[in-house]
Amino acid sequence: MFGFEDNEKPLTKCYAMHGPLPSYVDASHPPRQKSPFSTILAHSFNHTVELFIPEEAYAVISAELENSLKEAKFSKVIMTLSDLLHEDFFNFHLKSGNVLMLSEGRAGVDRTFSLCDGTLRLLLDRETYERAGLEGTPTGTTGTKRMKSRWVVEINLRLPSMFPGRKGFERIVWAFKNVLTQPVTWLFCDLDPKESSPGPTAKHHPIHRVAEVETFRTGPHLVPPLHPPAEEGSANLAAFDEYVADSYEWLGMLSLQSPRVLASDTVDPYLSRYEVPASATAVPTNLVRLRWRGLLPARWITGLWLTTLSVLVSVPSPPVLTLGPPPRRLSRTLAPSAWYALSVDGFSTGYPDGTNCYTVLRLPPSASKSDGSVTEAGELELDPSTLPDTFLLCRLDSR
Repeated sequence: MFGFEDNEKPLTKCYAMHGPLPSYVDASHPPRQKSPFSTILAHSFNHTVELFIPEEAYAVISAELENSLKEAKFSKVIMTLSDLLHEDFFNFHLKSGNVLMLSEGRAGVDRTFSLCDGTLRLLLDRETYERAGLEGTPTGTTGTKRMKSRWVVEINLRLPSMFPGRKGFERIVWAFKNVLTQPVTWLFCDLDPKESSPGPTAKHHPIHRVAEVETFRTGPHLVPPLHPPAEEGSANLAAFDEYVADSYEWLGMLSLQSPRVLASDTVDPYLSRYEVPASATAVPTNLVRLRWRGLLPARWITGLWLTTLSVLVSVPSPPVLTLGPPPRRLSRTLAPSAWYALSVDGFSTGYPDGTNCYTVLRLPPSASKSDGSVTEAGELELDPSTLPDTFLLCRLDSR
């Protein structure tokens, strides 16, 4: 409010993107280079996932989420870094398996460790880094009174050279047994669980948890038009920036369960100046908010997105050559509430009080008379391929 700046804390940047969703997605191998899947898969450590969806659409997907979506299981276990290199754990989880691990501690303040895709990442202070004798790189931040300079050590434990007896491997073993010896509490998630045996972590007495879904049903909310501006040229950039800011702020108010976005809100503008974007054309809609909390890997979030997408979005199948008549066109009514938003908050991995979150909004379909023919019943008769599914992605980052 008063313009005070904290030069020691990195600025939070917002990256926004709008574009079409891929026309075909293989659920077992989602595209890693295409948005929004590239953003989802790039955030491995997440603690809160929220899904905002109209109540009528939730009635369609609720059974599918319960039957098809896997449970988000994770554990809490106390281990040392040396335990990761023990023969049974090393071969079972790192060489032949795939686990996700995150240690306790405040990023940028304490010594923190993480394990993802076989790569162990150590965030160390200068004294510990020099005593350990491991190769690393500085994080790029200079030491200050509030935050000391840090070094990052990344070790790919899946390399062929990572075996007992090798010089580089024994160097890591020495550092873990003589310098980094303190037991720490880990969040542990087995991405490829084997049901035949409990695994090497059983001797560490893990505490198992399941991220249960919390369902919130609220009264009618004012839902603004969610379509991006159609202006061209330089005016489009300013209009798009305003559209992104308004949409992201509105979704943030939904997450906070603010009464300012309710259709029945009559607060005095002297007390609150917030107003729903384009409130004159906003539609009162009953919404459902689903929330999961725990260690939620990117693979599980991708499954949640694809499950919702497969039920609510009709993706046309590839054309098949036949000798019969041409395929019949699809006739359907375009529901103005055919949208949903996925909001994800991740653990900060670099700076204290850092921000690491993103929101993906599946935009409602938009069509004009040029896309097909309007019947007397008010339905639009068209080919499904004329209505591409589009999304809006907003990502905040100050890691």
